[in-house]
Amino acid sequence: MNHSWPTWFAELRTRIISLANTKGDNHHTPILVGLAGPPGSGKTTTASQLQASLVSTDTFSTVLVVSLDGFHMPLAKLREIDMLNHFTQTDVSSLEYRRGCIESFEDPSQPNGLIDRLRLLLLGQNSVSFPGFDHEIGDPDPNCVTFSPSNNSNNSNNSNSNDNNKPDLVILEGLYLLDPSPSYAPMKEFLALSIFISTPIEECIARVKKRNLCLPNFTPSEILERCERVDRVNADRALQGKHRADVLVGVGGGFVVDGDDGDGEN
Repeated sequence: MNHSWPTWFAELRTRIISLANTKGDNHHTPILVGLAGPPGSGKTTTASQLQASLVSTDTFSTVLVVSLDGFHMPLAKLREIDMLNHFTQTDVSSLEYRRGCIESFEDPSQPNGLIDRLRLLLLGQNSVSFPGFDHEIGDPDPNCVTFSPSNNSNNSNNSNSNDNNKPDLVILEGLYLLDPSPSYAPMKEFLALSIFISTPIEECIARVKKRNLCLPNFTPSEILERCERVDRVNADRALQGKHRADVLVGVGGGFVVDGDDGDGEN
C-alpha cells in the first residue's frame, strides 16, 4: 500500500475486508461498494488504490472497478438535445458545455441502465457489461468492463477451486452515486457499503482546474471560467448525497465515521 496514504485508507480497507467475512457462504453474487464525492475529490485514485491493495490481501476472488463516467451521454446525443433547445456548442447553458452535470448522464433507471445492471449482478447473472469512458475520443466506450462471477460454475475462466470460497468485489465510483433524486436514490440499496470522499471543495476545484488545462478547444482562461461555472455546480450537486453515505472519509483531513459529520459543508 502507498505509504503516503492517510490513516483512513487502512481503516477503509479493513472495513471492506470485513464485508467478506460477514458474507458467509453466499459467494455466488458480488459485494458492491460505492465511492461518491465531488469532482477532484480523489474517487478514481482511491478506487484504483483500493483495488490494488485488496487484490494483495487475497480476500476476494476478483476486484473490479466500474466508473460511472461510462454512463455519460455521447457527444452526438448531447448536441442533438442542445440543437432542439436552440443552444450552440459554446452556449454556457448547453449540455455540451455543462458536460459532467447530472443531466448529461444517462438516466440510471432507464431500461438496461445502471440500476438494471446492478440488479443483474446481485441476481448472479453470468456476465454483466458496463461502459467505460474513452478520454482520447471523449465519449463512452460500450461494454468496456465485463464482470463474470468467479464462483459461477458456468464461468470457463474459473479453474481455481480455492477461489470458490472467496467472494467477488465490485467497486463503483461516480459523482452522483448517492444522489437522492428519484432516478439515482435506489442505487444505494444495492451497495453493501457506501463511501463519500469529503475533500474540501476548494481543494477539489483547484485539482480540477489543474487537470482540465489539457482540454481541447478552450483557452486557459476559458477553462478556469468553466471550472467555476460547471465543476463547482457539479460539486455542490454531489454534496447532496453526502448525508446518505455509510462512511465519510476526508482525503485532506483523514477521518472515518459512520453517517453525516453534521456540518453539511466542506
